Amino acid sequence: MRMTSSKFSRNASPVRKALFACIAWGIFSNAAHAQSTQSYSVSVSNGGTLSYQVVTSGYTICNQNPLAYWKTIDFQNFVYTDSTGTKHSMSGGFDWREVDGPGGSTSDSQPVPGCPMPEPGGRTSDTQSFTLSPGDNSGYYVSATLPYGVGSPGQLNGTESFSLYGFAKLKYQILGVDYAPPGSKSNVTYGGSMMRGTSHSDSSSWTNNLSTSIGVSVKTGFLGIVDAAVSYTASASYAQEGDSSNSITVSTTKNVTDVIPGPASAATGISHDYDVIWVWLNPELNLNFTGPDSMQWNGYAYDPADDANEMEVVPLTVAELKNPTLIPIGTVARLNRSWDKSGLGALTTADYADILEADPFVANPSFNPNTDPNHRFDLQNGETFSYTPASPGGQPITQTYSISTQTTTSQGQGASDTHSVGLAIDDTLSGGIFGTKVTASLKISNTYTTTNKWSNLLNGGSGQTASLSITGPASTDGYTGPTTIQVWRDNVYGSFMFYGIQ
Repeated sequence: MRMTSSKFSRNASPVRKALFACIAWGIFSNAAHAQSTQSYSVSVSNGGTLSYQVVTSGYTICNQNPLAYWKTIDFQNFVYTDSTGTKHSMSGGFDWREVDGPGGSTSDSQPVPGCPMPEPGGRTSDTQSFTLSPGDNSGYYVSATLPYGVGSPGQLNGTESFSLYGFAKLKYQILGVDYAPPGSKSNVTYGGSMMRGTSHSDSSSWTNNLSTSIGVSVKTGFLGIVDAAVSYTASASYAQEGDSSNSITVSTTKNVTDVIPGPASAATGISHDYDVIWVWLNPELNLNFTGPDSMQWNGYAYDPADDANEMEVVPLTVAELKNPTLIPIGTVARLNRSWDKSGLGALTTADYADILEADPFVANPSFNPNTDPNHRFDLQNGETFSYTPASPGGQPITQTYSISTQTTTSQGQGASDTHSVGLAIDDTLSGGIFGTKVTASLKISNTYTTTNKWSNLLNGGSGQTASLSITGPASTDGYTGPTTIQVWRDNVYGSFMFYGIQ
């Protein structure tokens, strides 16, 4: 805060001081309630202009010996005009008190005796940065620098910049693929010591001239954000964390245990129809445009419009996705997304086909991980396990394993799985500058393309464990398939896959 005391009054006689104080009191008390208003407009570094008004109050004496007075300066009525010429009224402002004395010196750190401190603790700097919140739900704020006692009164000084923020709704996202083990009495259990998930990259969604970065640096949950001030409870089942300059890892937490069973018939052996694909039904992108050609992705949120009131993830088997009539009625109701008002609507047969592509055995039933040039899976070396039918009159053998992850091969680190889903701008922002910016930045209109890939945070090391229980078929089951089973690790989603060798 700039504070000024009077050299003139400091050395004057008591009579002169009293006389001057009376004269000054008369002069300044007449101006105590006067106001002056001046309008300003400054360029914003990332585009557009910022207009505002500065209202300066009259002078009020706060101390007569030495003579000092204070005045109040208010910054208000901010309007941001974007590069298209559209004006956006903004809420918020700034004001301060300035202590002065005619013809005197200045002090940035010491208060004038007898005068109240203009601000709690005073000011020790000539500049103050502040942020204005949006007043018309356009999803933006402007940051500017305010000088004290420098240049023209009330003139902003420094770098004024804008940032657009808001949410884009996605129809769904694929979070994981779990593979069914062989046998009706078999299962694989993923508990707290084994996380699965994938790394999401959206760089292929945006135009080439848009520079993107990640704004999630530490592990956090998923909030349902209504506006800048209100949020719902974070998910306890999934977490997100930035793992590179353009990707975010979404993974299960230690709170989750999933038990994946084999098919109902032991004679089936390994059947990928019973693999489980985990589909998130209410994801949102948290976006922040930091300049005309730059954007920061601050991770995911869940859409609070969903009546589930939390992150909603459903398991769908490959058999159900191939034949949607097999999907339970209750699950169909959730897949219809009747709560959604954005126009994205229910999942369709085209969406089911896209989701199925997450499982490589669907597109190619003869898929062989040993000869896959894309290295989607890494063999977990150690030993194979047996799925051998019991002898006539006997009982099948049950084997229990603790499967431990191993370090991903260099070839496996390049594995990926790409999907394109519908995108809609948050309805409160769709008609504003945020919606215009998102739409203009997409490579394909209303479509979000995400690449799920190997995550260093999940798969960079070794030692995560899952438990596996395998019970062979009975002699009466008529099983004639492979009896030696390999265990592989999915380099995209972090789960274990089972493959029979003849």
